[in-house]
Amino acid sequence: MAGVSVWPALDLLDGQVVRLYQGRYNAVTPYGPPAPWLERLREAGIGRLHLVDLDGARRGTFTAWETLETAARLGFTVEAGGGFRDATTIARAQAAGARWVAAGTALLTGRELWETVLARGWQDRVAPALDLRGDTVVVGGWLAEAGGWETVWAALTGAGFTRITVTDTGRDGTRRGLDPAFWARFGGDPRVVAGGGIGSAADLDTLARLGIRQAIVGKAWLEGDIPLAVLAGDAETEASSS
Repeated sequence: MAGVSVWPALDLLDGQVVRLYQGRYNAVTPYGPPAPWLERLREAGIGRLHLVDLDGARRGTFTAWETLETAARLGFTVEAGGGFRDATTIARAQAAGARWVAAGTALLTGRELWETVLARGWQDRVAPALDLRGDTVVVGGWLAEAGGWETVWAALTGAGFTRITVTDTGRDGTRRGLDPAFWARFGGDPRVVAGGGIGSAADLDTLARLGIRQAIVGKAWLEGDIPLAVLAGDAETEASSS
């Protein structure tokens, strides 16, 4: 939609594209191998990709190198997430073609990675993954709490991060549509990349009205609820305004 840059998401588990319901590994919808989905995006003229390695998130280290390298070779601007818990893995992903690396638990709860990212000036290459349950930040597969969102948000913005992926965990994977009140709290901050419950083009319009300019869409594009033509139209709008 005009004004919102959409990042189609591909979540990988055992090498296959899947969607989890509410982040639960025992509630999986399979969509087959990633290659055909990458080709569909490429043929539609869509150049952004949010790639998540669910195996990596569970095991603690990113493993989807082949898909990352393929996507980069095809010309996608890639944000990679899932299992980035040390600087070495982040640097390898950057070398493999990731424009952004999304880091959650290790960045938000461990001082070592936080200090390394800041020391290397990676605030414009690493995107903190801020998963919220209501007003509370959740980490570790959404099983543990890491403080109130305002405190964590202030730390992230104060440290100079330029991109922050925010997920409404209560809506993620549900196809229920987004919660406007949840997103209104951010006041149209340009650093926000919204995810969780975005199920239609109307939801993207709502985000645009709230001043949010970037969004991650998963199940809705895989199921055709948001057609590729809509995402391609967004790409054309973005290109014409840049």
